[in-house]
Amino acid sequence: MVGVSYSLKRFTGRVAVGADRADGRALPALRKGDNYSLDVGGSYSLSRRVALTGGVRYEIDRDKLATLKDERRDSQAVYVGTAFKF
Repeated sequence: MVGVSYSLKRFTGRVAVGADRADGRALPALRKGDNYSLDVGGSYSLSRRVALTGGVRYEIDRDKLATLKDERRDSQAVYVGTAFKF
């Protein structure tokens, strides 16, 4: 995973991209293909010790058989959270 972030006084933004390569030991029909992901997020500092965080993550799965793929799973995620500093 490779990423970059930029910080201002109260806001920090970040972008990260990643790739996972199949190791080739499984049978070709069952092998997990190459996956690519993009993560865009940021945080806003509410005080010196508390920050609100959030972002969006998107993942692309390649080379999977359609019959083995679970169509109910979503490759997108939105997350919101809180960070505490001690």
